[in-house]
Amino acid sequence: MPRLRELLAERYTRSGLATRPEQILVTSGAQAALTLLVDRLHTDRRSPVVVESPTYPGALAILRRRRARLLPVPVTAAHGWDTERLAETVRANGPQLAYLIPDFHNPTGAHMTAPTRAAVAALADRHALTFVVDETMRDLDLRTPPGTEPHLSGARVIQIGSASKVLWSGLRIGWIRASADLVREVLRNPLQAQLSPPPLEQLIAAELLGDGDGDGGGDGLDAVLADRRARLRRQRDHLAGLLAGTGWTYTVPDGGLSLWLHLGEPTTATELAARAAGRGLAVSPGPLFAADRASLAHHLRLPFTATPDVLTRAVALLTG
Repeated sequence: MPRLRELLAERYTRSGLATRPEQILVTSGAQAALTLLVDRLHTDRRSPVVVESPTYPGALAILRRRRARLLPVPVTAAHGWDTERLAETVRANGPQLAYLIPDFHNPTGAHMTAPTRAAVAALADRHALTFVVDETMRDLDLRTPPGTEPHLSGARVIQIGSASKVLWSGLRIGWIRASADLVREVLRNPLQAQLSPPPLEQLIAAELLGDGDGDGGGDGLDAVLADRRARLRRQRDHLAGLLAGTGWTYTVPDGGLSLWLHLGEPTTATELAARAAGRGLAVSPGPLFAADRASLAHHLRLPFTATPDVLTRAVALLTG
């Protein structure tokens, strides 16, 4: 819908990335956005794709369906991205496409610094490499006050986003921010009609993003964001307190939705997740986030999206 595209373009422009409505394509979530982009950009299936290790399992599933060869580059909660390793991987393999999560990375919570963003954008230009940048977590900045890092942007950088993590997981509204030419090309993809959200959901998103007053000011959205961040901050700190004394290590993230735990020896995350499942608790072991499906065996993602009482019960089931 034109109004929703206008509101999303205005949000990018207000945050420092000048955007026109014709540069926005609305989709039924961030995964739908990535599906459309991969279908358009990964035309040579022999060409490898750079991903982080760990990274979002949904992105790995999309790339695996295309039988893409994955080039994992490590990212850690403590040290973030190794730009030298990234550059070396690009030089040695000549990929045409990369997928990154620079804002409160899923699952580590790492947040890319402004100099690293500039280095990544320069690398894209130097090697004619297109970066698809997942900004799904960008608004979930739990610092007080929130930071001011710029968008990772450039001539060869495409942003994707989603309203579901901020507003409501049932609101399947995502988007692509790219050149107007690329948006027009993606619109011609037959998949686009299947991956477009229903009009009612678009109307709801436009009402929320525009605060219902038609001026795009978003004061209501600011209040929603402030409340969401405050709740997540309390829940994050509560979960971190519950894990004290377990021997598991982690870095408390500045944003996002989860802690990335290192369990140490000898228990593997897969074993721990299986035991927890037997007690009625679902958690995600590290190999789910690995390009090779096998590494990260001693890591576990533990969300802090539940209320404190539910988190208390969950940790009791996990450690009992």
